[in-house]
Amino acid sequence: MVLRGGELDGANMLAGKTFDEATHIQALNHPALDDGWGLGFSVSTYRGRRMAWHTGGLAGVATRIDVLPDDGIGAVVLTNGGDAWFVARVAERLREVLLGLDPEIVPGSPAGIPAGSEPGWLPFSARVAGRYRLLDVVPPGVVKRIMPLFARPRVSHINHGLLVVEGIGREPAFLYPDGEVGNYPVASPINNGVRAVIEEKANGTHVWASILHLYRPK
Repeated sequence: MVLRGGELDGANMLAGKTFDEATHIQALNHPALDDGWGLGFSVSTYRGRRMAWHTGGLAGVATRIDVLPDDGIGAVVLTNGGDAWFVARVAERLREVLLGLDPEIVPGSPAGIPAGSEPGWLPFSARVAGRYRLLDVVPPGVVKRIMPLFARPRVSHINHGLLVVEGIGREPAFLYPDGEVGNYPVASPINNGVRAVIEEKANGTHVWASILHLYRPK
């Protein structure tokens, strides 16, 4: 139905314009990010392609739908289990098969640290390491109220600008340097290859990624 612009079995369930808006970004957590919210869907860039997706889950259930409207393909994963990371990995393998793509060694194909920019990148990477607060997470509702009670975000500098973010989900997320200081593609099962931004401001350091906003006071 989504790929057909709202048509299912010959009936128009919703107007095509509604699905077009639903599968395009309507709001971003930060202007430099490439994933945000459509209408009901998260919308991101996957290997240079527009992808609308949504996840769901409770204890004992984990699900995901991925739709790439411009390519005419989609994947649905339904499991009797609560592992959202496993579901995301299965969905990514399905996308690669359907698109005929080989797995990326490093998601997002980062440019790394350009020659000559080490004096900016390396001190920055050391400065932004440390404990953070989960300042915000969308969408609003139960998840937004509960997550700050359990999340203990920490950013660590591994080596040569590579960062790891832990304490939010079950698995860590890796941030790879990508050209301009503070810009990264993210290696994480949930939304592999999307972008993250770290900014140093007068009031402290901010980490923006997908639906998350982490903050460390100055």
